[in-house]
Formats: sequence, C-alpha cells, structure tokens
Amino acid sequence: MTLTVYIYVIAESLLILIDSQNVSLVVKDYFNTIGPLLYSISTIFNIFYPKFRMMKERIKNENIILNDYEKKKEYEYQRRFDDFSRIF
Repeated sequence: MTLTVYIYVIAESLLILIDSQNVSLVVKDYFNTIGPLLYSISTIFNIFYPKFRMMKERIKNENIILNDYEKKKEYEYQRRFDDFSRIF
C-alpha cells in the first residue's frame, strides 16, 4: 500500500505545480484524470495481486498432490495386474 501513497503524493504535487503554472485547461484536465486513475489502479493491484498469487500457489500444490495420488493409484493397478498375470 505504500506504493499507492507514493503515487498519490507525486500526482498531487504535480497537480499543484501545474495549477501554479500558466498551462492550458486541457493539460490540467489531463493530469486531473490521470492522477486518480493511477492511484486507483495501484490500489486495486495491491489488493488483488496477492490473492491471485496465493490462489495460483494453492492450485499448483493441489495439482502436485493429485498427480502423486494418481501415480500411486496407477502403481497399485499395475501391481495387481502383474500379480494376476503371474498366476496364469
């Protein structure tokens, strides 16, 4: 969340600098639009990125566990088949 604060401080300081200069209204509106957009995006990114990363790790771990289970199950079937084929 500190990144969001830094972006907010930089955007607001740029807005203060632009307001003190004789700059056209279009440029002022541009910075008034881009500033809040930037810190809104950074806030959303800071909220959701760790959750998506955690979900990805959990899915990866679950897939590893499932693959291990499938290998054990296949081994059991193969062993039973081998035991059955020895009888005949």
